[in-house]
Amino acid sequence: MTIETFITLVILAIIAVAIFYIISVWVYKRAPANMGFIRTGFGGTKVCLGQGAMVFPVFHEITWVSLETIKLIVSRSRDQAILTADKIRVDVVAELYAHVGHSEDDLLTASRSLGEKTFDADNIRNLLEAKIISALRSYAATKTLTELHENRDVFAKDIKVQVLESFKANGLALEEVTIVTMEQTGKEYFKTDNVRHSNSYAQSAILPSSRRRVNVKWRKLIRRVSRNRNVVTGRFT
Repeated sequence: MTIETFITLVILAIIAVAIFYIISVWVYKRAPANMGFIRTGFGGTKVCLGQGAMVFPVFHEITWVSLETIKLIVSRSRDQAILTADKIRVDVVAELYAHVGHSEDDLLTASRSLGEKTFDADNIRNLLEAKIISALRSYAATKTLTELHENRDVFAKDIKVQVLESFKANGLALEEVTIVTMEQTGKEYFKTDNVRHSNSYAQSAILPSSRRRVNVKWRKLIRRVSRNRNVVTGRFT
């Protein structure tokens, strides 16, 4: 073999390697830590989680799925406020934190039910909002306003249990549920032609008056105790 032939073969080898590298970079897709993808088409379905695959144009199609935690904010207020067991309408804001499950089955389920909606919290919220609101209303209807305030963590845990299966059915893992806001609805948002609103309005009117009566009793008691204490110590007012 002459030296010219050797050099020619080396150059051809380098060119071949370069062409292979360029093609590999073009057709090889790798899933980063915060994403996975599903490859469909020639060769069947392949789930790529923490790995990569060859994706040839025309022959394959891929769907990217986000693995990052998303925050879903669900609120009910004003004329859509939830109703408690003691007929009080309450404005509620709940935050739910979820992510696509870190398994191939969850990734495949999420890609089929959500597609690339996993990158948009609003789209996921719109899909699951009805179930979450139903859970909020169901639990609130069994508790008084005072009980809800005193057991806010229990309220959140119950909501999580009720909606867990709905999240799982879409390939999502529910991390945490938090009740951020829970306040009595303003009277200006009650509808007088709605029976439930009317009952709630009447009940909300009773609460402040009952609190005033209790406050008056406490003030009288405090003055009486204070007066007795002054008499014992020899001080008069």
